[in-house]
Amino acid sequence: MKAIAYLALFTLCFLQMFNSQTRRDSLEYQMNHQYRLKILSLSGKGEWVLAAKYYDLNRDSLLILSTKKSVLKPISLVGFNMSQGFLKEEAIIAASLNKAVYRNLKSDRNIIYNDIKKVTTLEQSGRYSILNNNSTFTVYDISGNELYRLDSIQGFPQTDNQNKMYVLRKTGSLYEVDDVSGAGPRKLYAGTLKIKRFELSQSGKLLYVIEEKQDDLAEQAVIINIVSGVVLKPIIHPINKEDYLSVNEIGDKGSYLIKAQSKIKRSKNVEIWYGNDGNLINHQLEFDAVNTYWLVDASGKATLLPTAKFHTLLCTGNDRYVLAFTDGELQNYVTRTQDIKISLLNLYSLKCEEFDIVKDSSLYLSMKGEYLLYLNMNSEWVLCDMVSSKKRVIAKDFLKNPVFNFDCRLIYFESDNGLLVYDVLANEFNAQLCGKENSTRILNKARTGLMASYFHIYRSTLNKNEPLLVQAKNTFTDSSAYFSVRDKIQKPIIKSTPKFIREFYYTADKNRFVYTEESYNDPIQLAFRDIERKKEVKIYKAVGNNVDKTLKREMIYYKNSDHKELKGILYYPKNFNPEKKYPVVVRIYQIQSDTYNQHLILGYNNDIAFDIRALVESGYFVYLPDIVYGKMGTGLSALDCVNKALDAIENRSYINKEKIGLTGHSHGGYETNFIATHSNRFAAYISGAGNSDLVRSYFSYNYNFHSPFYWQYENGQYEMKIPFSENKKLYFSNSPINYCENVIAPMLLWAGKKDENIAWDQVMEFYIGLRRNNKDVIALFYSSHGHNLDFSSAERKDLYYKVLEWWDYFLKDKKNALWIDKQMKRVRLTTK
Repeated sequence: MKAIAYLALFTLCFLQMFNSQTRRDSLEYQMNHQYRLKILSLSGKGEWVLAAKYYDLNRDSLLILSTKKSVLKPISLVGFNMSQGFLKEEAIIAASLNKAVYRNLKSDRNIIYNDIKKVTTLEQSGRYSILNNNSTFTVYDISGNELYRLDSIQGFPQTDNQNKMYVLRKTGSLYEVDDVSGAGPRKLYAGTLKIKRFELSQSGKLLYVIEEKQDDLAEQAVIINIVSGVVLKPIIHPINKEDYLSVNEIGDKGSYLIKAQSKIKRSKNVEIWYGNDGNLINHQLEFDAVNTYWLVDASGKATLLPTAKFHTLLCTGNDRYVLAFTDGELQNYVTRTQDIKISLLNLYSLKCEEFDIVKDSSLYLSMKGEYLLYLNMNSEWVLCDMVSSKKRVIAKDFLKNPVFNFDCRLIYFESDNGLLVYDVLANEFNAQLCGKENSTRILNKARTGLMASYFHIYRSTLNKNEPLLVQAKNTFTDSSAYFSVRDKIQKPIIKSTPKFIREFYYTADKNRFVYTEESYNDPIQLAFRDIERKKEVKIYKAVGNNVDKTLKREMIYYKNSDHKELKGILYYPKNFNPEKKYPVVVRIYQIQSDTYNQHLILGYNNDIAFDIRALVESGYFVYLPDIVYGKMGTGLSALDCVNKALDAIENRSYINKEKIGLTGHSHGGYETNFIATHSNRFAAYISGAGNSDLVRSYFSYNYNFHSPFYWQYENGQYEMKIPFSENKKLYFSNSPINYCENVIAPMLLWAGKKDENIAWDQVMEFYIGLRRNNKDVIALFYSSHGHNLDFSSAERKDLYYKVLEWWDYFLKDKKNALWIDKQMKRVRLTTK
């Protein structure tokens, strides 16, 4: 009898493995035949486009496409996945790991380069270079002919990718910096001191060289004017050998700011956390940064700046003033981005005067620092004339992401009510463009971050003589349009369309455009438009991309208890028959209806643990309802929205109300956890990397955001809008862990144990709560991954198939997964 039982078990295991492998083979076959189009580059005059075919399992196929109808057949490059750029309209360079290809678009000449370290293109001049793994640097002309080569290259070239390129090389005992932009190398600087690094300035007029002194190994700066050939070696002291030097242009009159950063190491034996510390990130970095600054004039004379009160100085582009503030001085971690107390350091008098407090460090500068625009603590935009020091309040509190035009006459603001135009001279908003009902986004702003990414300090401008390119989205009609705006005159590029535009590229003159168009069951297409011509040109269609015209989806409309109008996308199963009943998988997060027009392909690298295309082709409805939050709190609001969304479809006879599953990841995982503790409408759940204990999370340190996490609840994604101390009931009542005994359907939990966004032990805590209450739960913990399992990793694939098996098991009653049987067919334990 035992032999028969073992044989039966072996046969069952074999059949399950066979079925699993058959399913995997079928899905991967389709993944190898479905792809997205990714635009990588557009030639300078818009005559050629380089696009990649992104299959889920590989990304090594490129297409070179002509935007002219006279050239129809695309050129394929297989084995390359990166664009290095076009050489005028004549040739293109593409690359992949350790190799590159030159392709002449007129003669079809093809050259393969192997064993490369770096390839660089100069689009305007039509030259390119190859740095190989032997540190030999070779420059080629536009026809692929070698011009010259240099050996003993140190590091990588510095380039603007248009017409300038520079290299550092060691020849004997000398270190030298060469200009390799032209037909032959030109020596700019040479010396016996070791050059540790060099970089091209933002203006492209200077090279900053950092040398290592022989006596004390400390760094010293060399400033090279590329145009005039003038070399400055400012003498700065005191400086230690551990200090890190950097150089910035102050304005356009030949003065510079040199910074020396000293890293004061913290004790590894004991960490001291102060209640007034605004730089808690330093515990992770294990050092405190101390900055010293020097002003260097046009002659090279260096003056130590009085910065005892300030941690940071920032160049504005204005020769008179730099911004001064202390990082962390006002940081209370109630918001993600700190407020900063700004002072102005007058470089002429070396005196400092207080300026204002900037909310959320939201500060924007014009091209040359003529104007400074910032949010004050009343959430008002304030414009300051840096010449007269006069300020004026712009009374528009819903505006965002300002952009100065080149001559500072106009400031453009994005908003949810069109593009707002502020006239600086008239001191008024005198235009509202691109549709008052549209949410706008400026696409071509030249925005340079002046601080780390957790500050919002930018130089935000338009380049000279160029128009503004604006995307305008209408969330009510699920459509978008694209405009060119010059001064206050708008011209349509793409008229309002329901198609989803994932990629949008443009030439330097902003007159020619290439973009992708897609919808749910139409093939992805590449389109080209010259703004001077009326019609767009379709230049490529993703034929054979498994487009199924029978696939259907529907927008569902409903209201939550606060009468907020919401939407949800309902995807129908393949070969839908209204006489049958189908299971439903509901995926939640926040707003999802804006993905209505996206084309879907199969793949592991879709949203983690969720593949709509695989589910609909397996006979499931898939439902993506929108969620918004109200006064009742995050979890209860999500529960309310999901209930109202289900109410909107519950009378459909073809939906099996007994076979509905709920899933979410990250914030959606938290919502799934909470709804599971308060609902009887679901047959199974999948929750990934979601919080379970809001109070513990609120009082935790988040190593992803480098801060205490309570800001996320009070002023972040959870939208509680009140501290825990002022409404403890609100936090308790929205914490899933407090109600885990109420879960009535099986739960699959998963997390990466290196997750620093949502602590993985939040998932463990919820598992323990369910385990203690004798609930059906399986938890998957991936030891070497973080918040999202790495793309194409074995673990991501493992989760992908476990998710499909979980839904089949509980929503289709396909009880053929041994790993689930081990939980569901166990002897139940009783707890006291």
